[in-house]
Amino acid sequence: MQRRRFVVFLLALACAHVPSLRAQAPCPPGDISQHAGAWRPRPFAKATATHRAAAGSYNRATADRTLDTILALFRAAYPQPTGTNAYFDRDLTFSTPERGRPFGYALSLAFSGFYCTAAGRIAEYGESGVFVNVEVNRFESAGLLMAASAPSMNTSDGEHRFNAADDDADQYTIGGQRVFLMPKASGTLRGADHYTKNEYSRDDDPPDWQWFVIRKADVPLILPVTRRAYVQQFRSELQDYTQREIAKLLQAARSGENSATAYVPVLARGQAAYLQAVDDYLAQADAAELARPVSEPLMFLARDPDKPSLRFADGDRIMATLNPAYMDPSLPAHVPQFIVIQLSARATRHAYEANVRERIMTGLDVDALKALLDR
Repeated sequence: MQRRRFVVFLLALACAHVPSLRAQAPCPPGDISQHAGAWRPRPFAKATATHRAAAGSYNRATADRTLDTILALFRAAYPQPTGTNAYFDRDLTFSTPERGRPFGYALSLAFSGFYCTAAGRIAEYGESGVFVNVEVNRFESAGLLMAASAPSMNTSDGEHRFNAADDDADQYTIGGQRVFLMPKASGTLRGADHYTKNEYSRDDDPPDWQWFVIRKADVPLILPVTRRAYVQQFRSELQDYTQREIAKLLQAARSGENSATAYVPVLARGQAAYLQAVDDYLAQADAAELARPVSEPLMFLARDPDKPSLRFADGDRIMATLNPAYMDPSLPAHVPQFIVIQLSARATRHAYEANVRERIMTGLDVDALKALLDR
């Protein structure tokens, strides 16, 4: 499956061309990783995306005050940055490049470590990959959800996409719901839904990417797609694929490709056996198996047409949909209904980076964030 790239707030955006620290002051004595930094505003590039919240559906000033509160919670968790500066900016455009996503707003934090130049002056790294993205009522910069691309095939009439959401976008849908790819859940941490991924670190290291989802109690925000739901739809997709593939072969045969004519009954027989394997799976798999998540679409051609079976990949992300019953549509878009926090920081690379990671994971007041919901 081709996966649409998602936008994350990299330090390159916030801290590219970082001005020298006080015209590059002399390096301080002692361990530079213990050098005191500061919290500093720094605008980063942003633009209003294609789809915008309706006029009057939100109050930008109120949203800005909510971000002030959230920023204050992060500053309270880490009042004195050490070995780094903490840069921050916000996005209040209430827009999204994708249909089917809620409109919200965001706060971005970026951290860059200090080092000493050969001339003995203090400087900052231009890019570190140590950042925090906080999103209120949206899924854009934090990268928790990526739009899943609809499976496709080439036909005589061009590309055909199976269950795509729109003519101009190829996001996959299952049961009419837009499908996203999300990291596998790692349980809860300090009362928030917790997701992790080893993006750049080794698999046996602590995760360098983490997400915390602050949501309403007892109401799921994100629903993993079960194998039952996916395979039930895949069955009709498989039939559609087979019909289109046979039609393509017959058209080739009419153009003089004799091998195409001979292959039609072979394909039809193998696909019929594959369809039977799908039916057997749905009828015979136990409840635990059918409730498991799905990482990637199944292939439309069985690897072994004589003994076809369903082979599910075990990727690092799984299919999911947004719970249509979660959001209260009567509330303005500036009222927090959920908060997503992405933390990108390694535990094993730099001392300042490990410190950022520890301070945010243990010091951030999650209960205070929960208190913002629906207010």
